[in-house]
Amino acid sequence: MQSRVSKFVSQTLLSVASLCLGTSSFALFLDGSGHYGLRGEMRTAPGASSGRGLHQATDQSFLLDAEARANDAASFFLEFRLFDDPRNAYLGDSPLPRDCNGEESSCKDRDGKTRYQHSSEPGYKKYVPKVSKAYFSYAFDYCILDAGRRGRDWGLGLFMDSGTRPFSIASSIYDGINCHVNLQKFQDMGVSFGIDKLAETGRDIRSNPDDPAKPGPSNIKDDMDQYYFSIYLDDRTSHPNATFNKHIGFYVANIRSGALDGGGAKTEMSVADMYLAFYFPRITWRNEFIFRLGKSADPNYLTLGGGYESSGEPTTNNLNAIGFGGNVDWLMSGPRSTQESSPYASVSGNRHILFLDYAFAPGDRDGYYNDFTGKTDLGIQKRDGYATALAFHPNFSPALILFTGRSEIDDLKVDGVFDPVRIMNAQVYSLGYRFEGVDIGNFETRLLYSFLNMTPQDEVINHYRTQKTKPVGYYGDELGLELDLKYWRSLSKGIDGGLATGALFPGKAWQVEDEEQAKNSYLIQAFLTFNF
Repeated sequence: MQSRVSKFVSQTLLSVASLCLGTSSFALFLDGSGHYGLRGEMRTAPGASSGRGLHQATDQSFLLDAEARANDAASFFLEFRLFDDPRNAYLGDSPLPRDCNGEESSCKDRDGKTRYQHSSEPGYKKYVPKVSKAYFSYAFDYCILDAGRRGRDWGLGLFMDSGTRPFSIASSIYDGINCHVNLQKFQDMGVSFGIDKLAETGRDIRSNPDDPAKPGPSNIKDDMDQYYFSIYLDDRTSHPNATFNKHIGFYVANIRSGALDGGGAKTEMSVADMYLAFYFPRITWRNEFIFRLGKSADPNYLTLGGGYESSGEPTTNNLNAIGFGGNVDWLMSGPRSTQESSPYASVSGNRHILFLDYAFAPGDRDGYYNDFTGKTDLGIQKRDGYATALAFHPNFSPALILFTGRSEIDDLKVDGVFDPVRIMNAQVYSLGYRFEGVDIGNFETRLLYSFLNMTPQDEVINHYRTQKTKPVGYYGDELGLELDLKYWRSLSKGIDGGLATGALFPGKAWQVEDEEQAKNSYLIQAFLTFNF
């Protein structure tokens, strides 16, 4: 009897709630989209070294964008993810015996360590959804206002990429408020401006990193703020049949932080990014240029070859640098398209395309001075206070093997010189062919060549001459030649699948031991993505 009453009460409450939410005074519409993907990968000789084993794993990728819309003008957005580290989101990577109920804290063996996976009664840690973005959007007559934590994309993605594509490993996100200006209803031009709160509470970078310098909200000196402005001209939508289209954008941001004695990072820096895309009947030419100007005592610029300390104070590094990248597509046959290229783009007819990609990211070989102890001749105090390296966004990589390194080769990093997952201190050139088919899918082949811009100083070479292990770039500047093949297609509505294989023929830059030459690295991938 009691269960029947409880069921009746529950149904009554749900009915009343539905009637209330459905009235003309208030209605909330829910919508969402996202993806879940699996990508199996086998990679031989990671880091071009046979001593690093054979990488075999199945990557996972998940993203859910949810929208709660109160009316035509107001919406609230949430982005959910499942994995803390997208680079290491493998199937079977969080094992626990089944009787642990997915809780690691209550699953210890006799010596206090986390129990090993049970071979016949397996279980796993529970998934904990993580909110990576949350912001409110309201459309005024002349401004779309966004407030909260939101993502940002720009150009080819050399500088900013919001990480919404399957298997992205990083996201450009900012806390703050911005306005997208509506100049007119059918417009070719757009303007956006806003302020990002990069940090409300800093810390005294000269002392204990766990202690804030002063209470954050009551101390404006430890804040880190960014003011940005962007403007673009894009006539592809309004003139789809024109013989010449253009997409031109200019983004500029100014980043500021207070003095060191107030808990700030003594930062006064500007970043400008110019995107130029020109669309002719058979030629598409896209370019992105990054300009970084200013100074900062932020210790994170150590990874770009910056100095550490000078006279007992954190070094204020000069950050001036310029980098660029681009591509040229030649449509040999097939229908013209002015849309940005996408691995999942659909076309109205078969297309044959030749393409050329190129990228230049400057470096700083002072990063070879990496001894914090001061006991060798490579003391970090020898760095000159200029962080001239520029590292492109981790999601930007034209290759399957180069600049897509797995975490097992992170020890090869050299500040300002080499990063396994980012184009830095390198030039990259590739030539390829792509077929985009309506019925049989898409095929792409690419030949890529890359080399380092800067290699070790004579002092560094002499230091490592008698040591067994050398840093990347010791024996030469060539990263090598890579040949990639890809095939992908839509398998059904909302489901994409594909295969890829690559071969890296490494150059001398990868050799880090006298006795072992750099080994060829081969890769095979297969992926399946469910889009909803």
